[in-house]
Amino acid sequence: MGFVTDGDAPASGTPSNNLSITLTPVNISKASPGTATVTLTDSTGAPLANQVVTFTTTAGELSPASASVLTNASGVATITLKDNG
Repeated sequence: MGFVTDGDAPASGTPSNNLSITLTPVNISKASPGTATVTLTDSTGAPLANQVVTFTTTAGELSPASASVLTNASGVATITLKDNG
């Protein structure tokens, strides 16, 4: 699974933002989809709300099908991944 965040890169000399991603459960199937969760924060750890995160995969189907999700007030974006197998 891949992802892209849209937005401006930090200016030169500015601390960069942080991103973490988790997939739960790690092993997914058609009958047992997984949830990918991305958390975006700035260099001080403050959440980055209303940021577009676009996911990609070759392993199955994403929901929502657009694969683009906005981060919430906590800087979190989630998407469901279902195996095509």
